[in-house]
Amino acid sequence: MDDSASPRVSVLIPTLNEEENIQRAIDSVKSQSFSDYEIIVCDAGSSDDTTDIVKSQIAPDLRLLTDTNGLMSQYNTLCNAANGEYLSIFDADSEMLSGKLEKQVQVLDENPAAAAVGTGLRFRDRSGEVVRELEAPTGDELKWMAIRTNPLHHTTVLLRSEAVASTGGYRRRPFGDYDLMIRLAKNWELMNINEPLTQTIERTSRGGRNFSPSRSFYHNTSIGFRALLTMDWSVTEAPIALTKRVGASVHLAYNMFTT
Repeated sequence: MDDSASPRVSVLIPTLNEEENIQRAIDSVKSQSFSDYEIIVCDAGSSDDTTDIVKSQIAPDLRLLTDTNGLMSQYNTLCNAANGEYLSIFDADSEMLSGKLEKQVQVLDENPAAAAVGTGLRFRDRSGEVVRELEAPTGDELKWMAIRTNPLHHTTVLLRSEAVASTGGYRRRPFGDYDLMIRLAKNWELMNINEPLTQTIERTSRGGRNFSPSRSFYHNTSIGFRALLTMDWSVTEAPIALTKRVGASVHLAYNMFTT
């Protein structure tokens, strides 16, 4: 890790009872070929040994903060505390694979109009076996995915701090990460590296903290329709995009309210 006062990348990790995962997450950052970073952990009041594990790290550029006002608030606390030009949003149950930060920094350096770059995502079970992978859409495919769901896998994302600040950060609502990406897309480009550079645990339960099917359906659908207004659609593409968004809303409603 470089000793410069202002690291290029701030790795931002929200935690809540992640004693089984946090050490692996931190170690994966330390193993990156790109070394000009700081690590900031924001804990939401863990009742296990998460914070003790973080405090035990021998790393001058690792900080531990506290925010118990919800996940989106944690993200904002982390972003506000960051010194880096770029912000690596990184869940505690994830791991950075070889070359992740180096490749993402290169993309943002070479594309000053881009606000964010994600990567492909690999899922493993708790025994460590890889169970599936998600590709990262690029080009027109990214635009089409944006009307249905977040086109960037959030735990893989490297953000330009200037761009995040220009939007006012995360808003405290379901699908807050999706909401942020669509707001960024109004004035910036979104990009992906279609390579699995991040690995995370396959979760068997849905939702997360404070999950509400009705509120989640409303926010996901409203964000998707906002993407229709934000993205650059041609005359022939617009009706197709609208149809896909309506279909996605129906599918989402069925999944949320019947399972």
